[in-house]
Formats: sequence, structure tokens, C-alpha cells
Amino acid sequence: MFNMSLKLGRVPQLWKTSCVVPVLKTQHPKDLNSYRPVALTSHLMKSLERVVLTHLRPLVRPSMDPPPFAYQPGVGVDDAVIYLLHRALSHLEKPGSTVRITFFYFSSAFNTKQPGLLKDKLEHVGVESHLSNWILDYLTNRPQYVRARDCVSDKVKFSDDSAIVGLITNEEDTEYRELIQDFVDWCLQNHLQKTKELVVDFC
Repeated sequence: MFNMSLKLGRVPQLWKTSCVVPVLKTQHPKDLNSYRPVALTSHLMKSLERVVLTHLRPLVRPSMDPPPFAYQPGVGVDDAVIYLLHRALSHLEKPGSTVRITFFYFSSAFNTKQPGLLKDKLEHVGVESHLSNWILDYLTNRPQYVRARDCVSDKVKFSDDSAIVGLITNEEDTEYRELIQDFVDWCLQNHLQKTKELVVDFC
């Protein structure tokens, strides 16, 4: 079944149907933002996802932005914080140095993805067309329904944060501003809308 699905570039509708379960993020919920939506798919789909990921990861890794802290085995938030602090503190040891960190958060980044754009990018980095077609089909027309306790809704269809570190010397921040502009342009090209932004300066 798996081989046939991958060869045809098609995913059975039942395999990509998700049951969304609200999971508490805090002990004392106040509103809907206190819950994290977790999408559950079939065991067959989870198994096939792992097979595809094992094949896909080596193909796309050279094209990922270094350092890749998201979606990598054995790497997490602590590693990102340590790396960020090391870069910032090492730079601040130099005279006349400033560090500016801009944090971005994208709301519903997964829901605003463009599967066709992703397919083109995957093929550009060397992913076979039958696999990119399979991924496109998997991400398109995915029915979802919500389950909360005994209530089930009708079916519907339908790396979200980032940080830029600017190492500034003698108040020369041209490179940092160009980097921010490149990031904004990339967001526009990929149909991502920034919803939260935090800028922190260290002197």
C-alpha cells in the first residue's frame, strides 16, 4: 500500500483525515488560547510519514538555514537559547558593540502554507517528482474534525516562530536592516504574515 501511494503520488482521503483534540497548555485555562490543537492522523499515515521523513531529511538538510534548531532530532529550544546567548555575549565583549535581536511569531503558519510553492522548492533541492507530488497531495484537501470529550464536530478542511540576531559595531546597523528587509521579502513571497514582533537591544 505504501509503495503504491508513493508511486502514484496520491494519499487516500482516510489516511490524511485529522482528528483535532484541544490539549491544555496551562493548568488554569482562561480562554481558547489556553489550548493547543493537536491533530491526530491514522497509525498507517504516521508510519508512512516516518518513512518519507527518513528519506526526505538528507535531501533537504543542505538547503536548510544554519543553525537548524527546529524539527531536528536531539535538538531543541535549549540549544537555540544557548546559541543565541553565546553569539550575543561574545559580540558584546568587543568595544562599541551592540546586539539587536528581533523575534517574530507567525500566526497559523501551517494553515497559510502554499502546497504548490512547497512542491516547487522541494523539486528545486532535488526531491523526486513522485515524492513531491505525494507531499502536495497529502497537504491538499485535508479533512479535519474536532473532538472534545464526547462531542465531535463536522469535518472541515483547511519552524511558526523565528529570531534574527544583529551583531552591530559602532552603531553601524546597515547589514542588520538589510537582513530584516530580506526576511520581510521572504515572508511576502511565502505568504506568511507576521503577527507579533519583539525587538531587544543589548549594549
